[in-house]
Amino acid sequence: MKTLLALLLAFLGTTPAMAASDVVEGDLPSGAAKLHYWVQGSGAPVVMLSGGPGFANYLHPVMAEVAKSGRQAIMLDQRGTGQSSVTPMNETTINTELLVEDLEVLRKHLGIAHWSVLGHSWGGMLAMRYGLAHPDRTDALLLVGSGPMAWTQEFQRYFSDNIHSRLLPSDLDSEAYWNDPVRRKANSERANLESLRAILPGYFYNRKDGLAFHDGLAAPGAKSDAMSRYTMRQVVKQDLTEGMKTFNKPVLVLMGRQDPVGETTQYQIRDANRGAQLVFIEKSGHFPWIEQPAAFYGAVHRFLDSVNTLQ
Repeated sequence: MKTLLALLLAFLGTTPAMAASDVVEGDLPSGAAKLHYWVQGSGAPVVMLSGGPGFANYLHPVMAEVAKSGRQAIMLDQRGTGQSSVTPMNETTINTELLVEDLEVLRKHLGIAHWSVLGHSWGGMLAMRYGLAHPDRTDALLLVGSGPMAWTQEFQRYFSDNIHSRLLPSDLDSEAYWNDPVRRKANSERANLESLRAILPGYFYNRKDGLAFHDGLAAPGAKSDAMSRYTMRQVVKQDLTEGMKTFNKPVLVLMGRQDPVGETTQYQIRDANRGAQLVFIEKSGHFPWIEQPAAFYGAVHRFLDSVNTLQ
């Protein structure tokens, strides 16, 4: 059922102006899930998808900055993460098809005809899935440090090697400590969190930025192992390459030069989609808005300005 505000907007055919500092949040049902979302600012809409799969909350600074640029920034906690719950939590309630459908449920709920989709890491993979499923609702894709179109053993190997090549012996010792089978059996959630925190500096160009970032991983709802597990069971079976060859909306492939995801993955996306723009941000790892905010937001705003000009 539409809210009174949604009905009024439909009647007026307009959207109320929001100050860039205003944040509206809400909940809505989507099948077995309860989805939580945020909206900030007004203008051409951009929805933002976190990575993992299984992470939430960390893209709020990006939402705020995009809203300042005269756009409507939207964030959704993917089902099973953050404040978005799903019961029961299994392969029938968490899968890539439902994650894509959740975005459509949110779009319709907000009364948005079409939007740009910004996805980081796994969120980039989900953004591609959404764009291929709903090209008529997608203005553009912004893929930030995106995972691959096809999750292969080769990708998994060099991604892991890139991370571990940057770690100190103490980081590796901590990872090994928490990966001990006895500790994992005793408390798998804690072991997963601590082993991730041990290797997190390998995701950054600047080690200090990585150490500062990892404290937020312990926040309630910041990470869902179950959501990650069920989603990845499908991701490893899927290949988006052929679909991206036919995708005809603007695509920005944006990546920190030192991102452990590796340049190969970004070139593969660019080569599959011949209209895609590929931009590297120097002296940055997997989180370029943290390490090089001016370069990151400059690239995002220029691309979105060009998309709006085409419409």
